[in-house]
Amino acid sequence: MVTTSAVREGTTTRLDGAEIDAVEIDTDRFVYGIGFCLRKDVVVTAVLPRDELIHIDRSFTTTDTLEKR
Repeated sequence: MVTTSAVREGTTTRLDGAEIDAVEIDTDRFVYGIGFCLRKDVVVTAVLPRDELIHIDRSFTTTDTLEKR
């Protein structure tokens, strides 16, 4: 169960090469969650295996897929 106190604001991630505000959900010893608002109607989240975090690039890149909707 994720509670408000488990969501940490004040972190950042990279989107298309720029730093943006993000939140962390850090409640599980096996996975790490991060998320951000891409736009008013789109939230991006990723759940990553904690043991592999040092090997994972946690930056994001947009595509034109959302533009077609």
